[in-house]
Amino acid sequence: MEKRNYGFTKEERAEFPPQPNQEEMNVTIRYEDNSEESFLINEIPFEGPYSFNIFTIGPALFGYKADSVEDIKKTLSEGFLTQRPDLVKIVIFSDLKNKEARV
Repeated sequence: MEKRNYGFTKEERAEFPPQPNQEEMNVTIRYEDNSEESFLINEIPFEGPYSFNIFTIGPALFGYKADSVEDIKKTLSEGFLTQRPDLVKIVIFSDLKNKEARV
């Protein structure tokens, strides 16, 4: 059995060219009350550091930390996750109680 890298086989990765525009990737912000909001990756409404999980068709990747949005993008690129943004969900965990608390 071929070793899987971030949920995609080598053949699956080859089928989809890299997407150069990561700015169009969506992320979900999950607040302490379990409410959620979606944003484009460059429009995250608060500064890092960030704690996030990555969900794909393969095993979910838990417990990531990043100091900036650029660090999140680097993690996604290194894992070939920008090739299939339709199969990737990024969930960032906020210390805020709910979305009203960030205003």
